[in-house]
Amino acid sequence: MSASVAGHIIPTYPGMPDSLFFDPMNLRASCKPHNTARGVAARLERELNGEADPEPRAELRPVQFTERKIW
Repeated sequence: MSASVAGHIIPTYPGMPDSLFFDPMNLRASCKPHNTARGVAARLERELNGEADPEPRAELRPVQFTERKIW
């Protein structure tokens, strides 16, 4: 699979500053299935530890990249 989304290295949380949310050093290229799997695993870990699930940042959407061929 090839990278098609940008995922956060430090997971997002309510009140996360925009400077950290959009920091390129906090982003990694990932394919959508692996990025989703990391999110599901993090949520399961929070639930098993009895932590509350953070509210999603509804106003933001994942970045989608399309493959560009340069000849």
